[in-house]
Amino acid sequence: MRSFTATLFASGLLLTGNPAMAFDVPNYDSATFCKLTSALVGGSDLIISGCMKREQEVQVQMRRVLSFGVLDDAALQQCDAMSRMSAGGSYQGFVGCLMLNITQQILDGKLAVVATPKL
Repeated sequence: MRSFTATLFASGLLLTGNPAMAFDVPNYDSATFCKLTSALVGGSDLIISGCMKREQEVQVQMRRVLSFGVLDDAALQQCDAMSRMSAGGSYQGFVGCLMLNITQQILDGKLAVVATPKL
């Protein structure tokens, strides 16, 4: 079985990034976010620890993705503002918002996903 990665094309051009212009990963207070999330469903330490683990994973992933500098600045700022609306902010909320934005760009024909062999 062959592995494939997705390469994104916009306006017929391969998206390439300029790390010098990359958007910085926002700083969110994951502890506050996770405590509030846990409190909403009964206050479990297990929920807090699972939430914190996922927040840390997403933060690392976002640092890698944002270093390419290929995501739209307006979308990044909009998703950052949306993510800050929850207590402390959330990396998971930030990624969710970006995924919706990318999906909308694909649906609007502004972005195409083309499978290419994984190197």
